Amino acid sequence: MNALKGLLLVGAALALYGASLRYPLVFDDSHLNQYALRTRYAAALESFGQLRWLSDASYWWVQASFGPARQWQRLANVLLHAGTALLIFGFLSRLFAAVLADARSSGLAFFGALWFAVHPVAVYGVAYLMQRSTLLATLFSLAALWCLLEGLLRREGRRSVPWYAGAAAAYVLALWSKEHAVMLPAVAVALALLVRGVSREMLLRSLWWLGALGAIGAIAIVQRRAVIGTAYEPFAADILARLGSDPAAAYPLSIENQANLFLRYLATWIVPWPGWMSVDLRTVFPSRLVGWPHTAGFVAWLAYGLAAGWLLLQRGRLGLAGFGLAFPWLLALTEMASARVQEPFVLYRSYLWMSGLPAILPALAAPLAPRWRAALLGALCLALAGVAHERIGTFANALTLWDDAVRKDTDPRAPYAERAYVSRGMSQLDLARYDAADADFARALEINPRSPDAWLAHGTLALRTRRLPEAVADFDRALALDARYASALHLRCVAKASLGRYADALADCEQALALEPQNDEAWINTGAVQRELGRRKEAAQSYERALAINPRSGPAHNNYGVLLLETGRRDLAVREHFVKACQAGIADACALLKRSPVQRDR
Repeated sequence: MNALKGLLLVGAALALYGASLRYPLVFDDSHLNQYALRTRYAAALESFGQLRWLSDASYWWVQASFGPARQWQRLANVLLHAGTALLIFGFLSRLFAAVLADARSSGLAFFGALWFAVHPVAVYGVAYLMQRSTLLATLFSLAALWCLLEGLLRREGRRSVPWYAGAAAAYVLALWSKEHAVMLPAVAVALALLVRGVSREMLLRSLWWLGALGAIGAIAIVQRRAVIGTAYEPFAADILARLGSDPAAAYPLSIENQANLFLRYLATWIVPWPGWMSVDLRTVFPSRLVGWPHTAGFVAWLAYGLAAGWLLLQRGRLGLAGFGLAFPWLLALTEMASARVQEPFVLYRSYLWMSGLPAILPALAAPLAPRWRAALLGALCLALAGVAHERIGTFANALTLWDDAVRKDTDPRAPYAERAYVSRGMSQLDLARYDAADADFARALEINPRSPDAWLAHGTLALRTRRLPEAVADFDRALALDARYASALHLRCVAKASLGRYADALADCEQALALEPQNDEAWINTGAVQRELGRRKEAAQSYERALAINPRSGPAHNNYGVLLLETGRRDLAVREHFVKACQAGIADACALLKRSPVQRDR
């Protein structure tokens, strides 16, 4: 029976996410380009023992095993999510049976796991490829807790040792995936209190495994000590200045803000209304410590933690409710380790915390007859799956994703409220919807005229529509706000080159490459400018650098082929550049091949 339930959980995850496997890369998933996979992620094993090396390496392992098609990366995320649901089922089955002494409680464990598997908020961990780290950290955290539970259930010391060792190993793997699992020892203590109660014997038996987990967590804290208590995000200082907040108060303000946002995370998991969810939710950062509603929210957060602790100590069914409520509260304490100003509220972070929330089910379902429990929980999961399907659909392309975000970000006072408009505008621009893109960029600049990204986007539109002087002026504004903005330097190079200002353009391209040497497009445009300046040898080297980064780049192959033709070469190597450019969709390369200016293979 349990095997059938496990198959149902895996099947539910695959059925829900199956249609999304071929969705394009969106938002930060663009970092998973082929060059990054072949270099940074392929070399992740060299960082063995460092935080996140395991999750980074997993991208390369998937590609090396199954190929570069992105559906394999998406399938890996879905399978990890299904595996997490299986662990929730197994862990809760054992926990419910131990605490309630009721073998029939496995049905509640199944519905708790199914609730998590089809939950709409979980979509932001699964469909967002860059959150492989969160998925792995959650998987290994649950494995660690299950091992710990097995150790606690074996009262003989020797029989429990392998399980405690397994818990420690799984905790290490969780931290190697993402350091946000660092508070797991606190959850482990809550689990021990629930299962074994408060006693001197329990304390003595727990000291060694708790000490081991604490030491492992301390190592992770030391590795991230630079961000503790600081506003570490790159534009945090600028945001605080705009809000008129004292930078010295950023950390306590952030603690108060995160206490409030925890309640919002919890509410979104309990009532997953689509209107409360998007890939980029912006929230207003408080400007003073005492005020409405932040102070009241902080008091409510404290009361929540105390109530969860009191319930936990009651043990039994109430204790399970306390454990389920304490689980996310304890894990979410990592949000208070540093001042979060730039990205204070991101749904995928709660994936890890809320994996233990289903432990409250026995308390909630107690008044219901078994038949009604199954019917109501089944109907709930079916409704959740419908909402999750709608949320997954927003990842179908960049425009749907950012249009959804724009509709949810209604407060222009929030830091980075302009980002959704910039991103939607860029999606409109890619579809040649110039008027719509212009409207989005104008709105972004209205919200925040000091946004380098908004000026870059506005300039990109001007460049695309051949309003070159306006494009240069917009890129100038972006660089006045952020002098090290590589993309603005690169595109200003393109605009200046289009105006025939090749020497000025080359200086911009060189600065862009100094800041971002792995940008293949910048190398291509640098080569084009060098060619115009008669520096053909340097141009060839630039095209070679571009092809080293992206061997399939059609523009790089085409430009290099043209350069070689101009030097008098007609050999097969030159022809191969045009063949690859044609295969990449460069029409000029295809036309040139038809005219046969280069040697054919015989």
